[in-house]
Amino acid sequence: MILTHYRAATHVRVRLQQTAAFGQAKLRSHFNKLKWHCIHATPSQRPATFLSGWALARKAVAIGLAIAMGAGALSGCSDKSKTTIMTIEVKQSTLSIEIPAKGEVVAATSTVMSVPGSARGPQTISWLLPENTLVKKGDVVARFDGETFVTQRDSTRLDLNSADLETKNKSRVIASEKMDIKSDTIVVDKEIDFSDQFDIDDLTVYSKNDIIDALDNREYLSAQKGFLSWKLDNFSLSSGSEMELMSLKAQQYQTKLDQYELALTQLEVFAPHDGILIYEQNWRGEKPRIGKSLWPGSKIATLPELSVLQAKLFVLESEAGNIQVGNKADIRLDARPEVVFSGIVEKKDNIAKTIRSGNPVKYFGITVSIENPDLAFVQPGNKVTASLLGVTQSGILAVPLQAIFNDDDGSFVYVDQSGKMVKQPVTLGMKTFAEVEIKTGVSAGEQVALFKPVVL
Repeated sequence: MILTHYRAATHVRVRLQQTAAFGQAKLRSHFNKLKWHCIHATPSQRPATFLSGWALARKAVAIGLAIAMGAGALSGCSDKSKTTIMTIEVKQSTLSIEIPAKGEVVAATSTVMSVPGSARGPQTISWLLPENTLVKKGDVVARFDGETFVTQRDSTRLDLNSADLETKNKSRVIASEKMDIKSDTIVVDKEIDFSDQFDIDDLTVYSKNDIIDALDNREYLSAQKGFLSWKLDNFSLSSGSEMELMSLKAQQYQTKLDQYELALTQLEVFAPHDGILIYEQNWRGEKPRIGKSLWPGSKIATLPELSVLQAKLFVLESEAGNIQVGNKADIRLDARPEVVFSGIVEKKDNIAKTIRSGNPVKYFGITVSIENPDLAFVQPGNKVTASLLGVTQSGILAVPLQAIFNDDDGSFVYVDQSGKMVKQPVTLGMKTFAEVEIKTGVSAGEQVALFKPVVL
């Protein structure tokens, strides 16, 4: 990389005399790239040859700048009041913003495979089929650990057996209580019959006390019979409610037992049809793995339909404002960067979100259709790098970024007016990595300085 930029800088030095403005900008571009590689390299990546290449590149740039200054001096030697700075003509241009993005290939339509919903809690993955495997209908894709369900099933079965025993015991106690009440009622009925049999017919034969006792005894026995009847009715009602509650409790245990039994039969996820297995990412960008717990209904994987493929891309929140539905895109496979596919932006997420756990940087999701994908290279799950064409404006005045200067009053340029460089405030518009739009302040055909003027 160092040698490439050094050769480019040397080549530009030779051509600089022919096209000064173009050469100067190109030279600075290679210089900046070379500088970036030197700054961001680690100490282990900076051998003597690396640093010597850096020195040579700096020398090439210095020679180029000297030639540029010499060319300017020669062009102005007939008039000492003229400046020696290089200028460029303000022309109408077309500016396009290209936004980098990364993501992966997905299918427009696919069949989702989820965690079975019969379980009452999260399930732990014990085995997974490798991703991008060609599967047939009925193949096992994932398997969950069933030890927890076995333990819960056995515990619930014990609870159910205990509930059944408790119900039987309670039923016997209730039957015994009812029998006691009925026995007391039979005794009272016999006493009433006996009292009626020996009822006092001749009041003149018995004393008043005997007559009163007989009447009180008859009323007492009648009241006791009524009480026993009421007691039996209330006991039957309350005991019936208790038996219903115990029955409901047993039914709950039985329902739980059935759920655990069903969950144990659904520990495996099967492929619904033939296809390529692609695991689903969660909101953190993580895919299922062995040992991870998933809740019932959570997506595990998809079997994509290969007839229509898309690229699911992520763009920095600060750069996504220039992307609109319908913009064009160039897509490259990370595994085959020489293969480029064209695409069209079909969807842009409404809200930016994080894609990595612990990383607060937010991204907008962008869906791009892939035109005429070659299935020999493009498959769902392939990692891709894309260049999205953002806002494009034609017929605007634009100059290189290096021609723009700033101070407390705002942005300005130096305009060549009869050989003198005059400071001219400007209003800026759209900006790319190399050029910027000038809305007001200069006109087409004017010459503006690329560097701060230096008067000889």
